[in-house]
Amino acid sequence: EGGGGGGGPPQKDAAKEAAEKEAAAAKAKAEEEAAEKEGPPLSAAAKRRVENARWLRKVSGELCESQAQIIRLVSATPQLLPRVSVTKKEGVFEQVAALLDAALRPIEREWYERGLRTDC
Repeated sequence: EGGGGGGGPPQKDAAKEAAEKEAAAAKAKAEEEAAEKEGPPLSAAAKRRVENARWLRKVSGELCESQAQIIRLVSATPQLLPRVSVTKKEGVFEQVAALLDAALRPIEREWYERGLRTDC
């Protein structure tokens, strides 16, 4: 969805959003840990899924921290970033999307193959 260059301070909105994501991740982690302690023993596949979810939350938290740090830095010294045209921004986002897509393909393939072996 193409966002405009509208009004309002995007840095504050992004920082608030990053903080909310971090808080939600912490809450989810606490709920998951509580459920683990109360519930029955987990199968190997379930333990793997729990560990994967835990790892993803950790990565998400680190990304939120990095994003907040970048926002603080840019907010404090906006002259560090030159003006970038919308066309250039779109090009960068297209490259990042292609990179993420290429990185996800082998992971999705592995999950699919493991799912066929363990669930059938």
